[in-house]
Amino acid sequence: MDTGPWAGRTTGWPFVGRVAERERALTILRRSNIVIAGAAGVGKSRLAAELAASFQAPVRVRGTHAAGALPLGAFAPLLPGGEPGANPLRWAADAILARRPSLLVVDDAHLLDASSAALAHQLSARVRVLATVRTGQECPDSVAALWEDDRGARLDLDPLGQDETAELLSGVLGGQVDRAAAVRLHELSQGNALLLRELVAAALEGGVLARPGQVWRLDGEVPRAPRLIEVIERRMGRYGDAVTAVLELVALAEPIGLAPLGSLAGHEAVEEAEERGLIQVVMGDRRTEVRLAHPLYGEVVRARAPVLRLRRRYRELAEAVEATGARRREDVLRVAAWRLESGTTTRPAPLLRAARTAWAAHDYPLGLRLAEAAWDNSSGPDVPHSDRADMADDSHADVPDGYRADAAIMYGTLLNYSGRAEEALAVVESVPGEGCDERRRTELTLTRAWSLAFGQVRMDEAVGLLTRVREEITQRSLRQDLSCLLLVIVGGSGDLDRILSLAEALLAEPPETAAVKAQALNCRAATLATLGRYGEALADIRDALDDLAEWHDAVPVIVQPLYSNWALTCLMSADLEGADDVLDRMESLLGRGRGSIYAADNIAILRSAAARMRGRFAEARRHVAPPYEPKGDDVLSGMVHIERAHVLALTGDAVGARVAFDAGVGGQSRHGSLHLMWRYLTEPWLLAAEGDTKGAAAFALGTAAHGRGLGLLPFVTAALHTVARLGYADLAAEHLPFLEEGPLEGPYAPVVLAHCRAAAAGDGAALEEVAAAFERLGCIPFAAEALAQAAAAWERSGRATASRVAAGRAWTLAARCEGLTTPAVASLTAPGLTRREAEIARLACAGLSSKQIAEQLVLSTRTVDNHLQSVYGKLGVTSRAELKRILV
Repeated sequence: MDTGPWAGRTTGWPFVGRVAERERALTILRRSNIVIAGAAGVGKSRLAAELAASFQAPVRVRGTHAAGALPLGAFAPLLPGGEPGANPLRWAADAILARRPSLLVVDDAHLLDASSAALAHQLSARVRVLATVRTGQECPDSVAALWEDDRGARLDLDPLGQDETAELLSGVLGGQVDRAAAVRLHELSQGNALLLRELVAAALEGGVLARPGQVWRLDGEVPRAPRLIEVIERRMGRYGDAVTAVLELVALAEPIGLAPLGSLAGHEAVEEAEERGLIQVVMGDRRTEVRLAHPLYGEVVRARAPVLRLRRRYRELAEAVEATGARRREDVLRVAAWRLESGTTTRPAPLLRAARTAWAAHDYPLGLRLAEAAWDNSSGPDVPHSDRADMADDSHADVPDGYRADAAIMYGTLLNYSGRAEEALAVVESVPGEGCDERRRTELTLTRAWSLAFGQVRMDEAVGLLTRVREEITQRSLRQDLSCLLLVIVGGSGDLDRILSLAEALLAEPPETAAVKAQALNCRAATLATLGRYGEALADIRDALDDLAEWHDAVPVIVQPLYSNWALTCLMSADLEGADDVLDRMESLLGRGRGSIYAADNIAILRSAAARMRGRFAEARRHVAPPYEPKGDDVLSGMVHIERAHVLALTGDAVGARVAFDAGVGGQSRHGSLHLMWRYLTEPWLLAAEGDTKGAAAFALGTAAHGRGLGLLPFVTAALHTVARLGYADLAAEHLPFLEEGPLEGPYAPVVLAHCRAAAAGDGAALEEVAAAFERLGCIPFAAEALAQAAAAWERSGRATASRVAAGRAWTLAARCEGLTTPAVASLTAPGLTRREAEIARLACAGLSSKQIAEQLVLSTRTVDNHLQSVYGKLGVTSRAELKRILV
């Protein structure tokens, strides 16, 4: 049987059937980045390889399940040795850019860890990025941003058509393919290039696909493989034990160094696996690494391997890396995770060290698993003798239950931040703090108090515990640690004077450690921002982050509130670009939370609020609406629901807004001041959406009065702005002196003050100035509302032309806001265009010049231009670009 030159191999397939996609992708790559999306095996990687061949010195990385558990795991082969310093992303970016790449190819970008995804997004501003992602898989936000944030485009790759499949088969097999055979193979593969490749290989090896004459035919039924996984299982089942060992080791450790893989599985087996196209050997600067040829191979290998054999493989991997000294930071995590999977976790000390590393990397699921294993193996008599040396090195010697206390502290902390406070409390209460040294007693107390305060809402009990233990601890730095948590708990009370007093007293002592200083600065910054003292708040936040390297490993959890407070401060002052930048940095460090009940919800709320203020309501809903679900902390979960209600109310969905609002308010067992602010500023818009505009204004006025009593300038500013936006600015007059007396830092508060005064006076010109100021800030809904009010003011004063122009501009801005239906803009209608004006506007938006439009409509060019000027005047625009943005 003639099987052609390709038979028995999985490489060498010609590139056919994707010519149009290649040309389109190249066109995109010449001006921006591109993300190629498609189902597994559809040909994304092959198309990416063809595109990369058009560039000089491209740099390639690939996401994998194994590397996805490690910060910067996908880029590790390209990074130099040594410590990355305080800014790992900048260090990594500099290392990649030093290669002067013309193109960065990121294959399987949906599998990137958060740090690698953030690095790829950061590099996209300096070098072209070509990424591939699998549809149906959740992508890191930083990867999705490559096509969502105007940095590039997304190309969705469809399956091959029947004709394309036939063309591909002819090229592969080196001759004409019987139509019936081509149709049948297309049906079975459903146009999936990888599935087709495996089907052909199986058919050739089984003697089903043959060429008795000049045409390839199917002689009998193709092996039953409707899905890719079945075909790969059939093919991989034909390999011997040696190649199976190679595939299992690579699947579990990908990427794995060539040297350790060869020592474990045998170099001949590795060569055979490469020859068969099952693995890829990638040459790097630091070492040569091995990966699977396709991620689906790994899924099959892991699914087919017996449990006991997988456990043996994990043990072999751990022993191999340990034998080399586990020199790299990520080796600590990899070895500990492998030991965990292999069931050889009898030494708790390495597990606890790895749990701390995962905690510092903000990877709570992995840290939790490791800490749980350390806890389970930490009982005194069961701690192996070799671990007792580790314990002595870590000052565990001669301390009753010292190691068990450390395991309880780490495990309890991770349980707390994973939303399992009741379990955390049970763990720490099982270790008597009175039998420990002061350091362990302090940390046990902190973990227990956190569980009481934020997990079970037993605030008074938590405060009493912290106060009592603080009086008994003699070491000053430990007393300050206890004071920090007291400060955090008090921070939820709304007593701003007390919070400031406690924070400033702690900073004046002064702090014994950078961790204490950072926590005190964070609490003071949050309070200062709530008082409207934005400049001082930002100075404190930057002061804390300047020392990030000194405190990060000790209290990595402080990263999230610091960045959250920073972003919120930007939002309260309407610095939307600043908020975006801060949130980008936050996500680069924390990803999407990776198990933390705080980070993901904070990011969702703040991203939605920034989009809402811009009028990007579809984006805002995407951040806080299903399928997104809050992660567990009741205050933040409530704020997610309330933020969703705010977005829905502004866009007229009163029923959905009420459901979301009730969910946000009804499930909270504790109420922080920030939660109450979010709630009280949302409720007026809910009432307005339900038709009670007057009641909404009254509620907002009550909110402003409440905020004045507490001295919350941002709270009062936003509430009074709500009153003005609802059309009752005259009722806000008594509160305006409070704004004038405040610091009015940032651009937002002065514009709100001007809006209130202009709306109350019915001053059309002043309202237009207010609208222009809001538009400069990027707050398009606010600008649209102010212009609508200006139109009404002009009409009342008999200025019909000015009213019409203002209304047109208001309608134009509101049209950009994806469904804005607040009272100020609800009555706006598109300025009336005549039939001829609408026709000319449509042709202009299609890209025709005035001369071309004139020729098509048999008009003079001057007539066309006159009609366009009339259209511009009615719609409040000044150019074709603005016109297209509105009408297309």
